[in-house]
Amino acid sequence: MNASACKSPSLVRAQAGPKIRIGYWPIAVGLPFYVAIEKGYFKEAGIDVEALKFAGAQQVMEAVLSGRADGTANGTGSANIAIGELAQPGTFKIFATNPSNAKNVLDEFIVPKDSPVKTIADLKGKRIASSPGIQNMTLAKQVLEKSGASGATVFELPIGQHVAAMVAGQADACYTLEPTGTIGRMNGTTRVLEAGVIAKYVLGDALAPWHGGSASLATTFITKYPAEAKKYIAAYAKGIEFVRTKGAEARQYMKGYTAIEGPLTTEVPLAASTARRAAEISVGAPAAHVGTAAAVCAVGYGRALWLYQGDSAADTIRYLSRTGHRPGQRTAADGFCGDGKAHAGSLRHIRRGGCSARRIARQQ
Repeated sequence: MNASACKSPSLVRAQAGPKIRIGYWPIAVGLPFYVAIEKGYFKEAGIDVEALKFAGAQQVMEAVLSGRADGTANGTGSANIAIGELAQPGTFKIFATNPSNAKNVLDEFIVPKDSPVKTIADLKGKRIASSPGIQNMTLAKQVLEKSGASGATVFELPIGQHVAAMVAGQADACYTLEPTGTIGRMNGTTRVLEAGVIAKYVLGDALAPWHGGSASLATTFITKYPAEAKKYIAAYAKGIEFVRTKGAEARQYMKGYTAIEGPLTTEVPLAASTARRAAEISVGAPAAHVGTAAAVCAVGYGRALWLYQGDSAADTIRYLSRTGHRPGQRTAADGFCGDGKAHAGSLRHIRRGGCSARRIARQQ
């Protein structure tokens, strides 16, 4: 018997199947993806997953548009994905999100430890560094506007440079994402000014679920490899469940994927995660029960939109209700989570923030 005949069926399938290239950027909310890799859930499913690290969510989205990645991990900006969907309709299918708020912390403003700034309103006229990408820049400006911090100058800066920028006096504050706030707090250089700011200032409720990041697969991959797509989503869901039920144990898997490791992992707050079960997902055209990103969390000026295109409005509302999204308070009859207004207005505001779907398409 030759060597190849001795290989287990699962090993043969993993080697014969496609490599699934998933883009992520180094923030804490990607933990379910990190867990699924490190706990071997993808390998157990017989699939080969490659984690591709990017500097920001927009780069992750652009990698999928250009065919350099097959999907996105949690933490990839939902609005970034939505803009990619505008550039190339039908590209993205979302199967999980990471809602955050004042309790499940992801987003925050941080300042130098000894800064005299007490509230976000005190940032009036200051220089504010923001996590990169149109979603982060738009939201940072919106929070500042809503809190009365007029005249602030907001500029993009890679998230790994936020703490150093404030130490060097290059920024008076940063709109950032975890684990940055924890890193600065633990090394004694920065402090959190306010956390969960998007839920409070943009959605109008500090405990509202802001679905700011999403895990997705490219439609082309789902169509070409439906079996592998289902296995991937099921394995990813195991990672989400592990984080939900064994958060303390899961934290260690941030090491190597984010800038935080060792004892610091116990200090990082965690966002929540929602996911559709693999059994609910119909892969293959038209993949009706996988979220299309055209209207997913296109956030701007008070609107957080959440719609699974291909589902009826009733199906969407039932799903939001089943997963604890308080549809009675935040879902209109048209299936949106937010104020129920048409998403075109939000997308216009995003475009005003400096992003054009056509420009992104030309860059590919």
